[in-house]
Amino acid sequence: MTDHIKQETFEAVRDVSYENSFGMVRSAKVVTMCGDVRLTKPDYGYFEIWDKKSGGEEWYAEGGLWFEDGKLVDYDGVFALDEGITRILTSWGFDCSDMTD
Repeated sequence: MTDHIKQETFEAVRDVSYENSFGMVRSAKVVTMCGDVRLTKPDYGYFEIWDKKSGGEEWYAEGGLWFEDGKLVDYDGVFALDEGITRILTSWGFDCSDMTD
């Protein structure tokens, strides 16, 4: 038995950075990132993203996704969701308009 209702992965080239409350800690241009998005309940899911080259040793993030009535209402783990994550959620029928620019 699986621990999820839906799952999808993506791969994309991104400029990436780590930031904290003091500002930019580290950044890199043109990094191939992989991602995995899972929906475990109708109102909850999670994601992981990692760099392909090091398998997540250099760049890694994960977080939760919360939904109400088919709309993404909250997330944690990153400052801004990767567009690969919101693209997948939108393809699954979720409204992500409050979480994207």
